[in-house]
Amino acid sequence: MQNYNLLELQDKNEEIVNSFNYLPDDAYLNKTEAIYRKRRYSTAQIQNGELIWNNNSSTFMQSSQINAYLGDVNRLYEQIVPKVLSYLEKNVISLAKEQLPKQNYKIGVHQIRITANNQNMGKPAPEGIHQDGFDYVMVICFNIHNVAGGNSILVDANEHSRILYEGILQPNECLLFNDKTYAHYASPIVPKMPGPCYRDAFVVTFESEN
Repeated sequence: MQNYNLLELQDKNEEIVNSFNYLPDDAYLNKTEAIYRKRRYSTAQIQNGELIWNNNSSTFMQSSQINAYLGDVNRLYEQIVPKVLSYLEKNVISLAKEQLPKQNYKIGVHQIRITANNQNMGKPAPEGIHQDGFDYVMVICFNIHNVAGGNSILVDANEHSRILYEGILQPNECLLFNDKTYAHYASPIVPKMPGPCYRDAFVVTFESEN
């Protein structure tokens, strides 16, 4: 694949849209901040082209070298519910597999809602410009409500002042990129009109298994 691809989902299921309403609060945010993030997390492997979900693993950790905000913290999340995993396998991961080199991967899937209101902004990337420490990352905007902001930005991994892509993903749009070539960031969200707002997204990480 190219170093990044813009893609589009062809099937948007309202039942999956509604599943974001039931995400639990993310317990690992800075305690001085309002809770603006909700999350579930699941893992899988692609082995010889077949996707296998891990039913017993939902712990996520990044090193402090990768994530200065929450590095070296074992974060345990509730797993993504089966109907959402089934949708992701058929519509999201299958789309990514069409673009990626044919090999085995470890996969992490985050289902995330970022919220904001008149008093508090929502931060999709509180760690700032960063890399996730994988080979490829796919960000899928699934739904937005009353949102201003949320710009997705890719910069040169070695020269963060060089912006190589910037855009606001709309519902059904996906950004798939090489995590070794780019660092990335998503700007905070605030309400477009007075009242609450939210941005619903899936983030899928791919780590090569040679």
